[in-house]
Amino acid sequence: MGFSPGWSRAGVKAEAPLTLLREYATALRQLLDGERVTTSGRYVIIQDIALEYPPLKPPPLLIGVAGAKSLAAAGELGTGTLLALGLDLDAIKEASQTTLKSAGSDHEVIASVLVATGPDARARVDAELAEYGMKGTPEIGAVGNAEEIAHRLLQVAAAGATSISVMPTRDEPDFDAFAHFLGQEVRPLLA
Repeated sequence: MGFSPGWSRAGVKAEAPLTLLREYATALRQLLDGERVTTSGRYVIIQDIALEYPPLKPPPLLIGVAGAKSLAAAGELGTGTLLALGLDLDAIKEASQTTLKSAGSDHEVIASVLVATGPDARARVDAELAEYGMKGTPEIGAVGNAEEIAHRLLQVAAAGATSISVMPTRDEPDFDAFAHFLGQEVRPLLA
């Protein structure tokens, strides 16, 4: 379903990653909600702690995970799920459905999509994915002109993403021009 390097804390892989996720997300949510927290779990041990200045309005709790059990837990525990980079449309659909089964009606599913334009766009996206240990394919990322990129982003939304993080490749030659291109040429095609 996607690249998953494994859960770790201080460089040590957790023996029970779902337990770590549940304990950490629960304690963090309680703290952000202004609660005083005491918990003694397998990984998270807190004794009578509260934020000195809790937020007036609790911020969203976005959880980035991969794997069916972690996606379901993210839907249950967070207000949003950050999907792994490098997913094709089928994987985005599967991950979105898995997350939303256990989520509230206002849960966000955020997909990250590498985007490039120009004659070598596909090669640039594939090269960047390779740097992360992922195989690039025409099914991953959005490349081409404004219409082609808008079409792919609409497909990502139709697959279940409620928000899309558009990421230029690191070798983007002109970030200002790229941002202008997205805002002036791609965005109107998404409405």
